Amino acid sequence: MKKTIYITIAICVVLLVAGAVLLVLLLTEDDAVKNITLEKDGTTTAELSFTAQNLHPSQSRGYAVILHGNNEKDLGVTLRFDDAQGKLTEFLMVDVQCNGFSLHAPLAELLGQSHFFRCSFSDTFSISITYGIPDDVGNEAMNAQADFLLHLQIDRQ
Repeated sequence: MKKTIYITIAICVVLLVAGAVLLVLLLTEDDAVKNITLEKDGTTTAELSFTAQNLHPSQSRGYAVILHGNNEKDLGVTLRFDDAQGKLTEFLMVDVQCNGFSLHAPLAELLGQSHFFRCSFSDTFSISITYGIPDDVGNEAMNAQADFLLHLQIDRQ
């Protein structure tokens, strides 16, 4: 009986998190979706620019990267956050989700580091990127802004 309750709670939590990410993606501006068509052979690269502003504690913004292409092979994806400017950089938390891969860390710790993961791919594939300010940040982040880049490299394996 307890096992069933724990499983039900775990499923509810997973559904709530997935719903929250989807809601964030739906409620953000139209440019929050980036479509990338994969090169037929070799490597596809992209650079995404983010501007975080007008964020309040516990608020976040989402970004979806949709990869399109005909691929029967797995993909190797490398992410690297760079060129961060602005006071808000020190407060932002970043969450990246993709096909079982999860990365959750402060933006300041991710800067300049490459993060690699492999994933299977069919015809369409998405990477969810969410950034926001934790609940415990106070007035020091008020009216602050941050600009940063995300470099993506996708290799057919």
